[in-house]
Amino acid sequence: MQETFDAWWHVITQRYENTYRFAEIRSDAAHLRLWRGEFHPNAVSVVELDLLAHRDDNAPKSVVDVRTKASAGLEVLAAIAQFPGWLTQFFQLTIDIAGCQLHVSERPEREWGFVPAISWKAPIHPIGPVGLFLGAADEGKQFSGSARPELVL
Repeated sequence: MQETFDAWWHVITQRYENTYRFAEIRSDAAHLRLWRGEFHPNAVSVVELDLLAHRDDNAPKSVVDVRTKASAGLEVLAAIAQFPGWLTQFFQLTIDIAGCQLHVSERPEREWGFVPAISWKAPIHPIGPVGLFLGAADEGKQFSGSARPELVL
């Protein structure tokens, strides 16, 4: 799983300007796992994603509130890597990858309590640097406007 995660992140860094991966995001088995199912290396699957699932600016929800067996995992990184035009049409967007869980060593009291999160800020964004950032989101905190992509089953 680490090789797949890191390979898609590498493609993302080549396709987007100003990418940054926070040091807390480690992809080894001690820090990253799938929330559901098993990882199948050397397998190719064609899936359909709803990348904006559960995005509601008026009703904040946590990842735990909306996570289902359809919650997408590494498929999100693959989609963002392969279709940069989709993400760059937004002014600002955060995507929580609810199909994965992170163990953040700097937060031992919350073992496996985080998910990878991709944040995008368009070039015209008035605050902060432009770019795409890979960080961690607390799966129990409510956020408005974050998408939690799902597989279309």
